[in-house]
Amino acid sequence: MWFEASLRICENVYGKSSINAATLLFQLAQALALDQDSKGAVNRMRESYNIFLNELGAHDKNTKEAESWLVQLTQNAVSIAKHDKDIQERRLRAGIRILPRVTLGQTHPQPQVGQTSAASSGRDPHKGLDSRSIDELLKFIEGTDQKTKTKKRPGQSNPKRRGVSSALV
Repeated sequence: MWFEASLRICENVYGKSSINAATLLFQLAQALALDQDSKGAVNRMRESYNIFLNELGAHDKNTKEAESWLVQLTQNAVSIAKHDKDIQERRLRAGIRILPRVTLGQTHPQPQVGQTSAASSGRDPHKGLDSRSIDELLKFIEGTDQKTKTKKRPGQSNPKRRGVSSALV
């Protein structure tokens, strides 16, 4: 990130406790907040505030602004953490409530309404795989297998012949 690279250069040139470093930490904290990294934003703003406090004093406008931002970012981070915890607890409670009952022994899934059972579809119920060959499966998919083949009425495939009696042709 650009702010992090700038901060490293600034710290090398001016020192980690410089006002320039504090300013870049302040800007980095704002960027992290926009990037929804609330923990990182709070940590960087705290560093910025401490530098401003030590270098400029408690009454300086930069110190006061950093303090204000630090309070807001901290409250936001706490709010986000509580919200995330609540969501996680709700998911856990919901997950526990809707878990299916499991019985001992082997169970087999039942076909959904409108579907055929495993035996008639060609599936091996023990393997979960279809026992038909690739060619048979392709024919089934294309609709050209013997089970799904339907007879066409004469004259339906040629649009010019629709509605024309065979005696006229």
